[in-house]
Amino acid sequence: MKKRSKMVIWILSVLTAMMLTAMTVNAEEIHTGKTPEVTISKGDEQSKASVAKPKIKTIYNGNDGIHIMVNRRSDVCYYDVYRRCSDDNVNRYIGWAYGTCTDMVDTSVKTKWGKAYTYSLVAYNYYGSHSYTGNKVAYVRVPPVKFSAAKAESNTKIKLQWKSTQSYKNFSGYEVQYAKSKSNLSNKTGSYRAKTITGSTSKTLTGLSKGTTYYIRVRAFKKCKLSTGKWKKCYSTYTKIAKIKTKSGSTATKYRALLIGNGDYYYANSLSGPRNDVKASANMLSKYHYTCTKKNNLTKSQILSAIRSAFGGASSNDVSLFYYSGHGSNNYSGSMGYLVGVDSSYLSMSELASALKKIPGRVIVVLDSCFSGNAISKDAGMEYSPEKFDRAAVDAFAAADTSIETNPGSDTALKNGELRNSKFLVLAGGQKGEVTYDVSQNGTFGGLFTRYFVQGAGCSFPGGNYSGYIPSDSNYDKKVTLKEMYNYTRRNVLAYNGRQHVTCYPSGSSGVVLKK
Repeated sequence: MKKRSKMVIWILSVLTAMMLTAMTVNAEEIHTGKTPEVTISKGDEQSKASVAKPKIKTIYNGNDGIHIMVNRRSDVCYYDVYRRCSDDNVNRYIGWAYGTCTDMVDTSVKTKWGKAYTYSLVAYNYYGSHSYTGNKVAYVRVPPVKFSAAKAESNTKIKLQWKSTQSYKNFSGYEVQYAKSKSNLSNKTGSYRAKTITGSTSKTLTGLSKGTTYYIRVRAFKKCKLSTGKWKKCYSTYTKIAKIKTKSGSTATKYRALLIGNGDYYYANSLSGPRNDVKASANMLSKYHYTCTKKNNLTKSQILSAIRSAFGGASSNDVSLFYYSGHGSNNYSGSMGYLVGVDSSYLSMSELASALKKIPGRVIVVLDSCFSGNAISKDAGMEYSPEKFDRAAVDAFAAADTSIETNPGSDTALKNGELRNSKFLVLAGGQKGEVTYDVSQNGTFGGLFTRYFVQGAGCSFPGGNYSGYIPSDSNYDKKVTLKEMYNYTRRNVLAYNGRQHVTCYPSGSSGVVLKK
């Protein structure tokens, strides 16, 4: 009994050691040399036994090539590996792998990006018998990508950018995975999240937790119709994990204003008011946290260049205000308005809206289409009409309106702060069926609308001195909404001459324009 017990223990220990050795086998390259020797015994019934067809469990891309994973089997000595390439669709024997290997790798396709391969196996037992060819599984060799930028933009946002490590560009898309811990990321549990991206090599993750570290990785994929006839997403390997912490404090909002006054026209009547309008508006805005850039007498191209320069450093947390005083024009139907450069170049409202739409965060647009009444654009075959210009301006920005990502379409929720909850707020000096006016007080010319825009903020025209009292602030909370400024300027401008009506977009908006 004792001898038998020792023998059993010995056999168990050997079997355990063999199992542990098999369990720790890593991915193994497919061999191209001589196959392992097997014992062939014609009298042994086992040698006549059929060998079950092998089954490929899955295929995936690794840094070293395409990996073929099979289920573990105790009766297999080795596998013959066959591969078919999409280039010629010929099935070829490429080598063999030990039966103990559950993850074999075809290193010969390591750098053959974008090609589709179909693999199949034949299993041999220890007596030389072999199976029929097993199942066929196809995959595309997809190159990896790497991060080109990964940084926290705010306490709830992380911006990612990536690029291919190879010249290959025919990706179908990308998958971004992120979690609050490496284990969650690896196991795809808990805080794990994934986003599929197509048509872009960047993504801003939003709605994140303040002051929290995130573990992020990206992989590319190619969607192909493989030899099996089915469509499949074939993934690359992952990028290295990026460890990014969102900002812990609230990001301070920056306020920028670009003010343009066009008065000294080459081919049209000069205007005295715009230079004073710019001066007065800049002085007033500087009392409300704005850093102001003043420009006078610009062409169309110079206006667009000034926009890029003045607002180039803006983020989604910032507020940008564009102000214009000067000549304007419209097309014959009045459906499109134009700012007129001093050289009579025309910047359409749709072009202006497109340029301002590229600026991150909130954009406030203030237009004083203060004309002299002369037909500036007759040479271009267009009838001059300031009232159509103002209406077309508001319409153009309404058409271009886009909402900030975390607060779509809302002007009242104020999730991103009073000055940052939708893309455009527009205030214009006139509306359909009227002309707009320059007026002179104490010998100083300026736009009638701009005069009350400045005074409504509690400042003098043109000096911009702050009185400490904000006439347009109807609820005395030291915040001037678009609705409040619209009501104040419209009431006072109309009372002054009874002919000019201020207009705005969105109508009745509680979005804040100025804040003490």
